[in-house]
Amino acid sequence: MLNEMDRKEKLLDICRDTLESGIYFDESLENIDYYAAVCKAASVAKLYKFFGCNMSLFKYIFEGDESLMMIFSIPTASNIDSKEDSRHISQKVMDIIKLLEDMFVVIDYMNLNTVKEDKFCYLTIVKKNDIHDEAGINCEEENVDVRDMFGFEKI
Repeated sequence: MLNEMDRKEKLLDICRDTLESGIYFDESLENIDYYAAVCKAASVAKLYKFFGCNMSLFKYIFEGDESLMMIFSIPTASNIDSKEDSRHISQKVMDIIKLLEDMFVVIDYMNLNTVKEDKFCYLTIVKKNDIHDEAGINCEEENVDVRDMFGFEKI
């Protein structure tokens, strides 16, 4: 099992990979077809296992700015009314949010949706590329560390 530092490093590597060779997600945040999004990520080998959930990362344009979008697919139990199952899902969501809050300065968008037909909860996170947009930095030319660009805490 990965400790917190290993999880941060793994997520940082995945973010770098997404920024370099990721695919764009071009749907509205209000009408996400989560099943299609997960399939899209899997079709290009960009579906990762993280915190016991499936995690998909995409490039995304949020409020006119280039951003990083994460979708965590958190499995629900067959009995969604069970308090034990709800606590388990809540704990996973809180663990994911805590890690992301530790890594990012600001999370620009966060939403949790439950799709009963899929038997999953979907946590959607968007982080704007703040420094790149405000300072006009070209990451490839300026050799900018992605941790600076997205406000990651140095580890």
